[in-house]
Amino acid sequence: MSRLHRGTPVQALALLPALLAAPLLPMAAGAQTTTEAGVGVVFQGYSYGDAAAIGAEDVTLLTIPLAFAARFGAATALDLRGAWASGGVTLADGSESSISGPTDLEVTLSRTFGRDMVVASLVGVLPTGSSTQTLEESAVAGAVAADLLPFRISNWGTGGGIGGSLAVARNVNGIGVGASVGYIVAREYEPLADQATVFQPGDFLRVNAVVDRSFGGRSKLALRVGFQRFGDDGLDGVNLFRSGNRYEATASYAFPAGARSSAIVYGGVLHRNEGTYLTDPREAAAQDLLLAGGALRAPLGAGVLTPSVDLRLLRRTDGVGQGYVGGIGAGYELPMQGGTTLIPSARIRRGSVEVREGLESAVTGYEAGLTVRFGRVRR
Repeated sequence: MSRLHRGTPVQALALLPALLAAPLLPMAAGAQTTTEAGVGVVFQGYSYGDAAAIGAEDVTLLTIPLAFAARFGAATALDLRGAWASGGVTLADGSESSISGPTDLEVTLSRTFGRDMVVASLVGVLPTGSSTQTLEESAVAGAVAADLLPFRISNWGTGGGIGGSLAVARNVNGIGVGASVGYIVAREYEPLADQATVFQPGDFLRVNAVVDRSFGGRSKLALRVGFQRFGDDGLDGVNLFRSGNRYEATASYAFPAGARSSAIVYGGVLHRNEGTYLTDPREAAAQDLLLAGGALRAPLGAGVLTPSVDLRLLRRTDGVGQGYVGGIGAGYELPMQGGTTLIPSARIRRGSVEVREGLESAVTGYEAGLTVRFGRVRR
């Protein structure tokens, strides 16, 4: 199955509170050129209560995400996002496997038309990551890509691709309405280091629609729905797999929580239809991923405290790998001199995963990170 953008919808839903409550990259104002950059380090680990049932004792991931954005005047924007990551799996017999290296670099060039009503973007996924892997490395990458566990990345490399998107937004009688459509043409690559096979991921189509309304000037209710479709994956020129279509819906409500604080609650679902293997009668299971949670932004001392809670519930038609994970944690945004902001964060998680019917294991996770955000404005 293609790894190109396969994990993106899940990751976007998981990061919803942070995206709505504290955007990383603000838009430029007037004729100014605004630049901002961010770098961080995040360590995540999950351990299993029944290593024999799972086949592994733990899965860990160290991620160093990088981001850069430049706004040229009020109409043009350039965004770059990538990461370096190191993942590891300790198997039930005590043996270890790992994979390390950069991920693909995503570059987006956007142009706004008509008073921010239309945004056209050109997207390039540069193949800077490790798309060719050994069997052991592929096993680690597969563990990190599991839909139930919210790791910071979903793959180390997808072979790259190029595409674009078009977004339109309007205000109709006080109700914000928006829609976007994007298409990515995937690039072929060799997935296994010890086999001379060429894998061609299917192209990716995504359509989104958003409706929101403000109440009293400080509260906002928003609904987002989306559709994703992947073309057929091919191996050495032969059609291999057709991923099931995906449908998603997310509702959120942001509101004041006191004179200086704000909060948000959200809930969402991502449904994936059954996939089809084109060379044999097998089918990949359909699944539903439910997400819910809330976050708070409250001034504390010289900075802003951002506690949050979240819940992920995964259900699959074959029952394999499904379960739930709940988490609680907090970050602290501390402004420094020169436009720098330090954001330490920590989170713990607890849940259960079902290996197959009647066989479950507890899972415990923890996360610690530090993000450094740099920003400046040049006139």
